[in-house]
Amino acid sequence: LFFASVGMLLEPSHLLTHWREVAVLALGVAAAKGAIFWGITRAFGYRNVVPLASALALFQVGEFSFVLAGAGLASGAITRDLYTLVLNTAIITMVLTPLVSGLTTPIYAAITRRRAREPVQTINVVERSLDDHVIVAGAGRVGTGIAQVLRRLDLPFVLIELDHRRIDAARAEGLPIVFGDAAQPAVLDGAGISRARLLLVTTPDLPTARSMVGHARQVNPGIDVVVRAEGKTAIAALREIGVAEVVQPELEASLEMTRQALLHLRMPALDIVQLTDRLRLENYAPPDQKPANPNQPADKLH
Repeated sequence: LFFASVGMLLEPSHLLTHWREVAVLALGVAAAKGAIFWGITRAFGYRNVVPLASALALFQVGEFSFVLAGAGLASGAITRDLYTLVLNTAIITMVLTPLVSGLTTPIYAAITRRRAREPVQTINVVERSLDDHVIVAGAGRVGTGIAQVLRRLDLPFVLIELDHRRIDAARAEGLPIVFGDAAQPAVLDGAGISRARLLLVTTPDLPTARSMVGHARQVNPGIDVVVRAEGKTAIAALREIGVAEVVQPELEASLEMTRQALLHLRMPALDIVQLTDRLRLENYAPPDQKPANPNQPADKLH
């Protein structure tokens, strides 16, 4: 409703007659605000893609400008033409924001190809431990849970995360973590992907997973990979790029609840295991490996 009402404030006739002024003002505001947010994120210690992402996502004129412009017009501090110019500029920058922010990844990729890599920021990481280790991409609930189990078993691992809140939570728990976008080769290299034993991709984004798997296989052909998938389309896409181990959280939750239900219904434990194994195979296996008979016992499928 807010953005619909904002769109109604746009005056096309003024925009057509004053497009040069609007363009110059929009570019000036975008450059100034982008530079401010880029500088703030750099000042707080963020590197790699974060300053660029902040600049491209937050360059638009804020909603409070409508209030200020309206107050200025009502008090006579600004003219009607200046008021309209401010509104048109604000609306144009808001319209451009999703388009420009979507260019963050390709722009950052182009920049990193043309310059020396920045050192990757690490927290609680002992460099000599990054050998034959596990890389967990994503420090959300799934990734953090995996990390806690690996630490309990005294197995070497490192997390990769971009969200500063999750970074702070990992720091508080003493978990080894690399700050950055795991889809960027420089970040994976900083986590020791060439020497890693296993890559666990816990983020549900398919393009990100493809990028990670592609670079991991390029620098470490023998690495094992386990990827989280959302839906059958993602599972099929991951199979196409050679990912053998795929996990769908919703399916695993439904299978566990099914197991619990059948245990309460006094079904033999062996039959439950065979049933859940068969259901996993039906959902995860490539089409040419799925059972022809859906009622075939799971122990006959191998």
